[in-house]
Amino acid sequence: GDGSPADQAEMVLAIDGALQRLDQFDARLARVFECRFFLGLTAPEASEVLDMPLRSVQRSWMKSKAWLRAELA
Repeated sequence: GDGSPADQAEMVLAIDGALQRLDQFDARLARVFECRFFLGLTAPEASEVLDMPLRSVQRSWMKSKAWLRAELA
């Protein structure tokens, strides 16, 4: 798109829809993605908030991004 507000709103809705599907597939991946992407938390912050080991957060972040990229492609 052209980066217009309508374009951005569409993208957020697409991500939100994909995130709902990810939540059904793997809720933990969805939580990590929400913390990192929407809340802007660092991996250590997400680790603390979600009470997960840092390595798990890092792995889940990579997996969730790859999953969403494929889902939105």
